[in-house]
Amino acid sequence: MDGFHNGVGTNDEHEDIEVIDNDKWDSLDEGSEDERKREQLQKDFEVGVSIDKVFRAKAIATKIVERDYTKRYEILRDYVLELQATNVDTTVKIDVYSEQNPSNPTRRFKRIYVCLGPLKKGFKVGLRDLLGFDGAHMKGPFPGQCLGEDLDLGSNSNFTFITDRQKGLIPTITQLFPCVEHRYCLRHIHQKMRVKWKLKEYKDHLWRCATATTVPEFEHFMREFSNYDKEACEWLRKIPPKHWARSHFTAISDILLNNLCEVMDKEKGPLTPTATTILDVNKSHASHYISRWNGGEKYQVKGAWQDQHVVDVRNNTCTCRKWELIGIPCKHAIATLYEMTKNS
Repeated sequence: MDGFHNGVGTNDEHEDIEVIDNDKWDSLDEGSEDERKREQLQKDFEVGVSIDKVFRAKAIATKIVERDYTKRYEILRDYVLELQATNVDTTVKIDVYSEQNPSNPTRRFKRIYVCLGPLKKGFKVGLRDLLGFDGAHMKGPFPGQCLGEDLDLGSNSNFTFITDRQKGLIPTITQLFPCVEHRYCLRHIHQKMRVKWKLKEYKDHLWRCATATTVPEFEHFMREFSNYDKEACEWLRKIPPKHWARSHFTAISDILLNNLCEVMDKEKGPLTPTATTILDVNKSHASHYISRWNGGEKYQVKGAWQDQHVVDVRNNTCTCRKWELIGIPCKHAIATLYEMTKNS
């Protein structure tokens, strides 16, 4: 948690960050559920209860039930010791404000960083050089920001980071990791467009542009978008496509959304549910293509609609770029593998 100074959160630069009200200190607006309950209370018991009085009573009750915030911080170090004892290799760093009186036995809390050991180990074993970052401001008496990184990354690390377009994250990643590929979550771009142009829906146009795997295909869909709404398309063009369009990605991942969690319990095979679906669809489409050896390790693949691609089985690439982007053989590569198997 960061950004706490004299009880005021420094969040003026993060107006687009998702807000988490972890202490439920909501105001009692007219027409709210609390307002309706207040009116019902007055009717049932024939007493006058002002909104301010309800708010104060709620705050007092919350403090009694959840204890005083200051008292919680007094047991923070005990919590850290318990956390490290039950989670091997967990990193915890507590930062405090400088104390003018060194003899003072207490320090004022500034921020805490936690990286659970099992999560750290699991990420490194997964061998997927991709990180999704998100941030949130927390309301209440002690607001702050959360962000974590404990993977021994250096300035030359070749990772892919995907974030929303927060003002704090973008320059920080650029400064600390100049060699990474930095992507923006497509969902956040879509939300920005919905806010800016309230009466129009751009999801289909944005998705077609973002999922195009070649530059000519990308430009074709951008022209279609411009015909639909030139102003919105020009706004989108100001965001470099290397941050949000698959046609301009260089790393081996086609992820467009900052939501990397998938449920594995129901999956029987070795792949994730999404990867299994993609592979099954590609295998089905591969039957419509004919692959012929083109010399060396390359094959020419033709489809029913005269689309042609070249597959390089040595480098695991295809001119459609899908194989190299996500690491799953595309329909052209699978047609080639079928041809190679047939001819031993």
